[in-house]
Amino acid sequence: MEKRISKALLMTALITNSLLVSSVTAFAEESLNEYSLDTMVVTATRTEKVLSEIPASVSVVTDKDIEKMHVNTINEVLSRVPGIYSSRLKGIANSSPTILMRGLNNQAQNLVLVDGQPLNDASSAVVGWSDIPVDSVARIEVVKGTASALYGSQAMGGVVNIITKNPSKGERKVSVGYGSNATWIKRASIGDKINDKLSFRIAYEGRETHGFVNKFVNTDPKSKKPSGTIIDENSISGLIKTETNTGKSTYRTGTVGRNHFDEDNIHSKFVYNFTDSKELSFSFTHHKDEYGYDYTAFNNYIRYNNQPYKGNIELENGQYLTIDDSKYTGTPGGKTQNIYALNYNDKDNDIKISLGLLDTKHNWSGWISPVNGKGTKSDTPNKRWNFNIQKSVDLTNKDEMVFGLQYTKDSMHKTEHNLVNGELNKQSKGNTRSYGLYIQNDHKFDNKWSILSGIRYDNWKVYDSWMQLDKDKSKTIYYPARSDSSFSPKIALQYKIDDESNLFTSWGKAFAAPTLQKMFSGSASSASYTEANPNLNPQTVKTVEIGYKKKFGESTILGVTYYHNDINDLLYTRKTGLGKITYTVNGSTYTKDKQRVENAGTATTNGIELDLNHKINDRWSMFANYMYQQSKIDKCSTNGAAEGKIMTYVPKHVFNLGVDYSAGKWNSELVGAYQSKMYAQDNNSDTAKGVYTAYDPYFVVDFNLTYSMDKNSSISFAVNNLFDKEYYSYNLCEGRNYMLTVGYNF
Repeated sequence: MEKRISKALLMTALITNSLLVSSVTAFAEESLNEYSLDTMVVTATRTEKVLSEIPASVSVVTDKDIEKMHVNTINEVLSRVPGIYSSRLKGIANSSPTILMRGLNNQAQNLVLVDGQPLNDASSAVVGWSDIPVDSVARIEVVKGTASALYGSQAMGGVVNIITKNPSKGERKVSVGYGSNATWIKRASIGDKINDKLSFRIAYEGRETHGFVNKFVNTDPKSKKPSGTIIDENSISGLIKTETNTGKSTYRTGTVGRNHFDEDNIHSKFVYNFTDSKELSFSFTHHKDEYGYDYTAFNNYIRYNNQPYKGNIELENGQYLTIDDSKYTGTPGGKTQNIYALNYNDKDNDIKISLGLLDTKHNWSGWISPVNGKGTKSDTPNKRWNFNIQKSVDLTNKDEMVFGLQYTKDSMHKTEHNLVNGELNKQSKGNTRSYGLYIQNDHKFDNKWSILSGIRYDNWKVYDSWMQLDKDKSKTIYYPARSDSSFSPKIALQYKIDDESNLFTSWGKAFAAPTLQKMFSGSASSASYTEANPNLNPQTVKTVEIGYKKKFGESTILGVTYYHNDINDLLYTRKTGLGKITYTVNGSTYTKDKQRVENAGTATTNGIELDLNHKINDRWSMFANYMYQQSKIDKCSTNGAAEGKIMTYVPKHVFNLGVDYSAGKWNSELVGAYQSKMYAQDNNSDTAKGVYTAYDPYFVVDFNLTYSMDKNSSISFAVNNLFDKEYYSYNLCEGRNYMLTVGYNF
């Protein structure tokens, strides 16, 4: 049956001279605060089309929407978009939160673009959502559903396209915000026209916070009597009995201190207009951040004779604890990154050319003992080059074709050094390149029926890759070059019931190539040994969608989407059956079981997305969206206990409800967000709630109020987690916090 469907789709694509369809097919959704289907969108089809003509699930957030939200990062914007899960975690100290779509559980399965350049880094596909200044965003287009037919690898769950602002004449803005945990946010921008053809815009954004205590130290009891001095439990204080996320007894013995964070972003954009229809733009973004944890002896809760204690403790139940100073130090790190994007748009000839580079110069983390100075520092610089050229052609008054060519090159070189003597402990290197050819055709049968069909061919190659897990270079492992290819078809059928309602259905296939990190970046620590797996295959998904959207008068829009995904070659870690290995880390020798990431799983995902936007009157409006997703593991060769269980890091329920008030100089929002429990264990054994390392369900309420004193100045006050809800998303999430912001336009 599956083969027959695939052949039929390919024949349809060829007959219509099409190949790649916008990798999503759902209904179109309007801007969060607009009640029109006339908004222009470019991401869904790689061409400019109004929402009502797109058989895809698309959400658009404009700069005006963002201003009303009073948010600090792009991921906070996306948290309100229907069909998206966004982790809240550590506030602005969390520079790379997770954004997931369509029941998939890995950031590498969603493609993120900024001005056409992929923002997923070349090593791990992680996205730095705070790397782009919020004030530089003109609009964000979110296309949910398979998108590999147009965009290739990583577009399994969908595409997020961040489009930055073009320069405007005479722009001069500054704003300063201060809030909880000694948090500062500073923004400034300037833009102008140099002459009739050339214009520029430069924006700065800086964030810093003293942070809050979010990471705790749990010490597990042991039955075996340790060597050395042992004191009785009754002789100490500060010991807190708790449990792990699986319900196992443990003891909270301290924290790693406050999580401080410092970040700077500079975004610039230059636009040259050859004519009214020919434009060349260049954007450059520089990002740098550093984070760490305050270390003091007082992070250790345990006291003996009123002094912090380290050593062995005998518990009343006959078990033992060992308190080690090194456990109370957090892991510092940071990133330095440049993003380049050059775009040429010729509207007369319907030609678009883009060239970009994501250059992560440093992405480091380290650990150092405050006791003996031992430690390590790892750094993973990486680069992602991207080139795309496309041509649009109107074949007839009923057919519009898009075809294009894309080239991508990824590279990574990870190193780890011993901080005591500066020696190189281990290093790894990986390179991939890919070519993609896509064709898409949009055919209108009449005023009501249309079909969008397409297909893409990708050729992917790994080369010049090796790994050295010891300072002895003679032990370097060199991996042979290999290649793979993939066809990604898509077809979407839309029926326009009337001017106010659309019905659609679609079928598509997408893939996500394995990251360089998983293929070549093995790791060795005192806790475990993970070997690289250069033979990983791409993860794939086949999806079916059905959607409906209805506009009621001028005040209400309702949307419903159902989707079903069949996922293959999911990545899981094999922890048994690979033998043991003896290795050295920082002068200490360990013998551990090997573990390795493998294509070991299949899964099925069913989901429903509901979206409602309603304008109550001239002052009041509201929105509500709900996402239900049931993601279950069908097969898992590395862990049979996971079969039939819920996929990790995928909440079953996500719900947002918001009310907006705007009158004269005042604007305010009240937004509630709910997320159900998630699992981190493949076998769903982590059922405990309210403990460190758990992924708790939560409902939080955020509030913001803005007063515009005149056309140039404003003051805003925002409170997140208004009712101070305590919950864990592995780490303790931020409680009630506030931000006061003053802005001025010159």
